[in-house]
Amino acid sequence: MLLEYIHYVIIGFITLLPVANPLTSTTLLLILGKKLNTYERNKQIYFATFYVAILMLICFYAGNEIINAFGISLNGLRITGGIILFYIGFKMLFNLNNSSIKEKNNKQDISFVPLALPGTIGPGTIALIINSSSKFPSTLIIHCVIFTITALISFIFLISLLSAKKIFKLIGNSGLDAISRILGFLLSCMGVQFVITGLLDIVLLILR
Repeated sequence: MLLEYIHYVIIGFITLLPVANPLTSTTLLLILGKKLNTYERNKQIYFATFYVAILMLICFYAGNEIINAFGISLNGLRITGGIILFYIGFKMLFNLNNSSIKEKNNKQDISFVPLALPGTIGPGTIALIINSSSKFPSTLIIHCVIFTITALISFIFLISLLSAKKIFKLIGNSGLDAISRILGFLLSCMGVQFVITGLLDIVLLILR
């Protein structure tokens, strides 16, 4: 029983971590939260970690029910998430920050969007969790595995974000600007790819 639990935790963690990729949220924090004071930064990091854990558990236990209740397909989820990622990436790539946000940066709340969603709990993560959870039997071991994986991903997310300040000191403003534009390009590409994947799946369903 213990070996089965460890096996499922390792498989689930290795599968989910590259898709969730907390480093994306770390870079977003570096770029969008660079003017936050220490108290506000830490506050938003802890809130973002809480949101990541809650979103993961919701996806595991109620993801299918929620999207079915609202008539949302996984392809619709992918396309919408792709548009959001493209929008965030486009603004980062061309440094299109609203001046009012700059003035009120110390009060800007980025903990839920974009740090938790779609930074770490993006369309790929949501789709993977929902697809996987639909195949899980409702046993005590599986429930323990779900909570363990959620705790592990949330912990790595927390450590990654808490390390952001040290990374900023290391790379400086010029390095941060370069990373911002590179990440903006990558996020835009990811967004377009999500949209393409969603549209292709819809076309394939129509042609069947």
